[in-house]
Amino acid sequence: MLGLSNNKEIRRYILHVLANPDEVHYDLERRDVRYFLRRINDKFLCVITIATEVATAYLISKRKYKRYKERRWP
Repeated sequence: MLGLSNNKEIRRYILHVLANPDEVHYDLERRDVRYFLRRINDKFLCVITIATEVATAYLISKRKYKRYKERRWP
């Protein structure tokens, strides 16, 4: 879907999302957790950070986005 073929490209793309997100949300329960979102067609790439470190990154659907927005993001 993203056309990334190696770890270097993946890291570069994640850094791009962190520098230029479409949206940023803070977690309701843990203020040191942030969600950086980049829209990709009908999905979002979600990069989750804890304090200053990237914890994980994955694609979420619009349905999951709405669920997060209702339950996790202020």
